Amino acid sequence: MAYPATADLERGFVPSSFPLPNGVRVYMFNATPWLVSLALNASKTIDFGIVPGTNRTPVVRVGVIVTGDQFIASSQKCDWLYRVFGALATEMDGAAVAQVAYVNNVPWVVIRCHSDRADEVAQVIIKEFWQYVAENSAKIVLNMIEMWPQDK
Repeated sequence: MAYPATADLERGFVPSSFPLPNGVRVYMFNATPWLVSLALNASKTIDFGIVPGTNRTPVVRVGVIVTGDQFIASSQKCDWLYRVFGALATEMDGAAVAQVAYVNNVPWVVIRCHSDRADEVAQVIIKEFWQYVAENSAKIVLNMIEMWPQDK
């Protein structure tokens, strides 16, 4: 993946790539397609309920998750990350999973729930939200196990 000339490197570090021992440089880790499909199909049968602090149900998406060393709390920065990288989410954990899985040739997928709200409601609902996402993540994983292909 090439980084655009308009990348704002002064407000965030964008690595040039991840070097592997064989000299190959990786710019993006792609999740295992059949696991992405399995997770997406598993999510289709779940009643996720209402997201705490809102009046809406969650939306399930498949796409780019970016990682970095910053907590993103700016709609301007979120817009930039979407425009430049097509990022649907930011986080700091999944890239480590992806990197280790990639290096060891292990199939992987990241299931991510947006857990941060940058408003006054965040502190009030955070424990309720953690419970909510833990239960729904478990529902997806359990459905994935039930739907697991026999040939994998």
